[in-house]
Amino acid sequence: MAPDYAGMEPAELRRDGEQLELHSLIGCRLGERAVFVIQLREDPSVVTVRETSQVQEILALSGAPKEA
Repeated sequence: MAPDYAGMEPAELRRDGEQLELHSLIGCRLGERAVFVIQLREDPSVVTVRETSQVQEILALSGAPKEA
């Protein structure tokens, strides 16, 4: 059984709000938590896993991503 996170405040995570390199996507489905592997450091051998709150909507993007 999954833990109940209701009522918990979101944590301030390192480099929140910054554009980061997505290493891989483990899962992202409506109604479930998304799980991403991201690159936070210069060293490509060190990655971080982040889990989101429940996915409410998935939108398709068009065009090339904007450069930072």
